[in-house]
Amino acid sequence: MFPYPVAKNADEQVLTSGVDVTLTMVKDAPHPQESMKFIEFLMREDNVEAFTKAQSAVPTLEGVEPSEKALVDLMPYYENDRLIGFIDLHIPPSVGLEPYLHQARIDGDTEGFLTTLDQEWDKVAERRSPRRQ
Repeated sequence: MFPYPVAKNADEQVLTSGVDVTLTMVKDAPHPQESMKFIEFLMREDNVEAFTKAQSAVPTLEGVEPSEKALVDLMPYYENDRLIGFIDLHIPPSVGLEPYLHQARIDGDTEGFLTTLDQEWDKVAERRSPRRQ
């Protein structure tokens, strides 16, 4: 894992990263004390350390350091808020991004890919917006 070198200025370089694990509890949980006790158990330092080591993950608990050198080297990006989310997560599933990406990779037609993606995006946007009379 490494930051993909795409910026001309190294100080502008960002790291693509995203949250894929979250601990939550519903507002009206039938057993809120027990639920919170479980969350607190999961967030104990020893459990966070074990999880991040097993998953090669960036620790989310202050005081817990990454266990792998690759992650240690990436920490300045997290600490200095030099992150960007995965762009594909902003594209609605109904657009069907994957087949268009595969086709663009096969034929190298970037303009065709972008045109198709725009058209599919417009179709989804039209379905979501109120119909005009």
